Formats: sequence, C-alpha cells, structure tokens
Amino acid sequence: MPLPALPDRRDVIGWGVTVAASLLAAVGFDVLALPAAWVSGPMLATAALALGGVRVVMPQQLRQPVLLLLGVAMGASVTPDVVSQLPRWPWTLLGVILTLPLVMTALMGYYRKLTGADRITAFMASVPGSLGFVLALAIEVKADARQVALVHAVRLFLLVLILPVVVTLGGATATVSPVVAQLSHDPLQIALLLAASLAVGGVLHLCRMPSALMVGGMVGSAVLHGTGISHATLPQPVLSVCLLVLGAMIGTRFAGTTLRQLGQMLPTAVGGTLIAAALATGLAAIVGAMTGFSFGQMVMAYAPGGLEAMVFVAMALGYDPAFVGSHHLARMLFTAFTLPLVVKVMFPELGRPAPEKDGP
Repeated sequence: MPLPALPDRRDVIGWGVTVAASLLAAVGFDVLALPAAWVSGPMLATAALALGGVRVVMPQQLRQPVLLLLGVAMGASVTPDVVSQLPRWPWTLLGVILTLPLVMTALMGYYRKLTGADRITAFMASVPGSLGFVLALAIEVKADARQVALVHAVRLFLLVLILPVVVTLGGATATVSPVVAQLSHDPLQIALLLAASLAVGGVLHLCRMPSALMVGGMVGSAVLHGTGISHATLPQPVLSVCLLVLGAMIGTRFAGTTLRQLGQMLPTAVGGTLIAAALATGLAAIVGAMTGFSFGQMVMAYAPGGLEAMVFVAMALGYDPAFVGSHHLARMLFTAFTLPLVVKVMFPELGRPAPEKDGP
C-alpha cells in the first residue's frame, strides 16, 4: 500500500501565511467591533494576499468538518419560539422563490448590455448562490466558466462585507436568544449532537443533498434541541475558528486572478451585486412587513449569496440561522431542480448538433 504523499512545501508555507493573516485580520476586525469580524476579516486579508500574488492555501479537507460543526451550531437555535413561528414560514419561503426570476432577469440584461457576454454566460452569472452547481452546469453548456466564477466570487465577497452594514443602517438589531445563551458545553451532549448530525448528514450525502453535512448538522441538532433531548452547543472559540476557515476559503477563490483581470470585471460585478442586493433587500422588506419578521433577518434570508456564507454571517450578527438557512436551502434546491430545465427551454440551440462543415 503506497504511503500518502507529503504536502508540498509551498502549500505548507502558504497555509501558514493564510492562517496568520486570517487570524490577525479577524482579531483586528473584532477589536474594531466590525460586523461579522471572524468571517469578513479573514476573507478580506486572504483575498488581498491572493490578488497580490501571494500563495494562499486553505485545505479543502477542512470544508466538510467546518460545515458540520456550523450546522450543529445553527440547529441549536431552534427554540420553542422558533417552532411557534413555523406557520408563517411558507409565505416567506414563497417570496424567496419568486425573488429568483426577478433578480436573474435584471442581472442577465445588465451583464449582456455592459459586458457583451453571450446569453448563456450572462444567464449563468445571474444565478444567485449555488456556485458549485452553477459552475458545473456552466462548463457543461460551454459558458465562460472563468467569467461566471469571477462574478460569483466578487458578489459573495461584497455581500459578506456590505450586508452587515445594510442591516445596521436599516435600524435592525439582533441579539442571541436567551435559550441559546444558556446552552451548556457538556462534552457528552456535544458528542451526542455530533454523532446524530453526522448520521443525518451521511444519509443526506447518499441522497446527493447539496451541503449535506451542514444540512445534516442543522437537522440533527434542531431535532435534538427542539425535543429537549439536548441542551448543548459548541464553545464560541470553536465557532470562531470555523468562521475564520470559511472566510479564508472565500478569499482564496481569488487565487490565480490577476489585478488586471479583476480590474476589467470589477466595475460590472460590483454593479450587478448592487442591483441584486437592492432588489432582494426591497422584496425582503416588503415580505417582512407583511409577515412580521424583522428587516435584518429577512435581508439575510433573501440575500443573493451562497448558502453557507450567508447563514454564517447571519449567525455572526445574531440572527436566527435556522430561518436564514432554510430560505437559502429552499432557493438552492429550487435552483438545482429547475435550472437545467430552464436552460433547455431558453437555449434550445445547446442541444442541437453542430452543423457539419462542407469539404474535407
């Protein structure tokens, strides 16, 4: 049996630089009392290093354990008060689904007009969130995957930075639920939480559920907390480290991107992000006023960003992560099931064979 390959020396150095920069940025942002410090600080520091040509590395093997742990923390927020509000969720879930075509139509027209991108590339770039799925589909339908990836990366980066400011300027406030604040850190109960969450996540992975371990962690933890079996949650230092890893992973998406490439795409990507954020925020405010949910919580639930990042920013700001996560998951699943069909209907030429060339 061959021995596992040793990590590349450059990767080890890059990982050390990434961790050190992320930790310094997180602590600095925290000292300055900036919103979502343990996500936005590492993200900003890592992206700056990547764009400056520094090798930044965050092992992808950490992704799934981190998502599992954060999912467990999300499920701990399921309190009797949250359960009592469940009958109001269908209307807000319907709203987030109806927001999707509106945002995508506006963004597709915007990207087509300003960048001259072909229709399929502009369409794939307009999808909010679901980056992994969107990139896989973009490659399959011959869209410009690099342009799609850059637009999505800039959008997610900006949303993590600006949404905390938006909800703060909007007068929104959030505090940790007293029930969550009183949860214990009992090792046996935490072990039970992790075992149950890992089991649920494993089943969801076999069913090919997106972000299976995170969703499994949330569901397993929510069931145990909602039924009163568990009263435990993860220690705050563990959650801070998980958020740091997540922020650094977002920043490393800019690795391999030159300043020139970013400069060419940045104005358009920023404009698209502002359009998407404005539409989503406006609809979130309307639905929130109709259903009685707070402005900040609705903005985080309707934000046109990725599931993991938006949920954990909401958690860092003190909003109900179960509510926010459920809405992003609903949009992700709706996108996964309907996007291939929409592409087939909107772009029938993609399924046609290429015309044969005359002559030899």
